[in-house]
Amino acid sequence: MSKLNHIFAKRLREARERRGLTQSDLAERLGIVTPGVSHMETARRGTSMQGLAVLADELGVSIDFLLGRDKAEGVHSQEIMKLAELADGLSRDDISLLLVMAKEMKKRR
Repeated sequence: MSKLNHIFAKRLREARERRGLTQSDLAERLGIVTPGVSHMETARRGTSMQGLAVLADELGVSIDFLLGRDKAEGVHSQEIMKLAELADGLSRDDISLLLVMAKEMKKRR
């Protein structure tokens, strides 16, 4: 197995688990059978460029992340996803307040 295949397999599984999806859940979203996801996560099978784009969109990550070219994305992405889930359903005013708070926190760095 090539290094790129190994990285892709690892990042795919990591992104799926962060989203709280099972292999079956992801397979259903992609319109494929569950073993297809398993084979990608164990590097027994790859995907097309179109499939790579669909995977990235479904998992909320970049293609660069899946290919191991963007290490920064993985640092806090799980926490950011949780924050986004918590913010879902809030009013525009509440979301605006969260943005102001985040900007102020960033200034303190």
